[in-house]
Amino acid sequence: MEKAPTPESRSRAALLGGLPSTFWWLWTGWLISALANFVFPFLAFFLTARGFSPSRVGLVVSLFGAGSVIAGPVAGVLTDRIGRRPTILFPSSVLPRQRLPSPFSPRRSLSGWRSSSSASLPNP
Repeated sequence: MEKAPTPESRSRAALLGGLPSTFWWLWTGWLISALANFVFPFLAFFLTARGFSPSRVGLVVSLFGAGSVIAGPVAGVLTDRIGRRPTILFPSSVLPRQRLPSPFSPRRSLSGWRSSSSASLPNP
């Protein structure tokens, strides 16, 4: 047997507008994504504290922004051509496998991979 709604629960429902659960799932996902993206402004402080030069930090932050600008339209075209699910599943399955060896690399670059350009970077 269900309990009768209390005045507090009725006022909370009126405040939230009686929105459907789908809205709240989408809103929660958006909030988590926004909180994750909030980390990137602090990337410059982190890299500077790790000993990277200001010019190298500026380059990394700029490249991250440029990648974000380019990735949106590319993902849109891929979604239109091959569909949403493959566009999401491919990077979700490939990127973790690429990152798996990162902690075991003897000399890590900014991306965690050994490269010829990593010789000039400080070893964290």
